[in-house]
Amino acid sequence: MDNDVTASIIITCYNKEDTIKRAVMSAARQKFELPFEVIVVDDYSTDRSREILESIKIEFPNSLQLIFNGKNIGASASHNIGTKRANGDYCVSLDGDDWIEHNYLAALYPVIDSDFTIGIAYSGRECFGEYYDGREYSFETEPKEYDRELLFRYNYIPSCSMYRKKAWEEAGGYRDFGGWEDYGMWLGIIELGYRAVAVPGILFHYFQTLDNRAFHSALKADKLREMFKNTFPSYVGATPEEIEASKAYLTGRQKEIDYVRQAKLDPSALPRLFPELYSRTQNK
Repeated sequence: MDNDVTASIIITCYNKEDTIKRAVMSAARQKFELPFEVIVVDDYSTDRSREILESIKIEFPNSLQLIFNGKNIGASASHNIGTKRANGDYCVSLDGDDWIEHNYLAALYPVIDSDFTIGIAYSGRECFGEYYDGREYSFETEPKEYDRELLFRYNYIPSCSMYRKKAWEEAGGYRDFGGWEDYGMWLGIIELGYRAVAVPGILFHYFQTLDNRAFHSALKADKLREMFKNTFPSYVGATPEEIEASKAYLTGRQKEIDYVRQAKLDPSALPRLFPELYSRTQNK
C-alpha cells in the first residue's frame, strides 16, 4: 500500500451480508483528491460477508485491504486491528451496516489537518431504520458544537468520525468496556489535551435496528457510567433527570422488541400481551 496515503477508512464487519457492500462502496468511492485506503476487518462472519468482500476486492485491488479474523474478537479489537494496519495519519471508523456520503473525507480532512490540536472531526448524521410495526423512519441531526464539559456528561460525537492515528495510539486505542467503545475513545483522546471540531452537514448514515448494540449498551448504562468514572478523571456522567428519561425510553424500546419477537412466534397473542402497541398498529 502507498505510503503517501493520507486517510484510512476502517470498516468492521460481523455477519453483515445485507449491508456490507453498501458500506464498502460508500468508502471506496469517495470523491477525494488525495490518496486514501479502505480497510475492512471481518470478525469471523458466518454468513456470506466474506464472499461479498472478496468480490468487491476485485474492483478495488489496490485501495481495498481485507483482514479476516481467525475467531470472533469483538468490535473494539477489530477496530484496533484495522487502525494499526492503517497507513493514513487520519482514520475513520465505520460499521458494516452504516455508510458515508461521497464527500465525507473531502469535508473532514481539511478541518482536522488544519491544526495539530484537533484530535477528532465529526459531522451530522442521519439515523434510519424500522419501527416495531415495520414502518420505516429517518431523521437527521446536525452536529452539536464541541463542548468539552458537555462531552464528559454524555456522548454527542457519532461513532463514525475522523481521528488522528497518533491520538488513537496515545489514548490506548479502542477499549472493550462492554459498550460505549466509541465514546470511550473520544474521551481518551480529549483527556490527552486534543479537541474535537464539528463539520456541518449530514455526511454519516447510521442504521438502527430495534435490538442493536447501542440498545444493549444503554441497558448497562449504570455499570458503564461507573466504569467511565473510574477510567476517565474528567467524566461526570448524565444528570439524574437525563438518566430517568433514558430509562423510560429503554422500557418502551424493550416492549417494542418483545412485540416483534412475539409477532414471529404467535401473532394471535399480540392483542392480549401488548394491547397498547397492537392498537397502534391497527390505527396507523
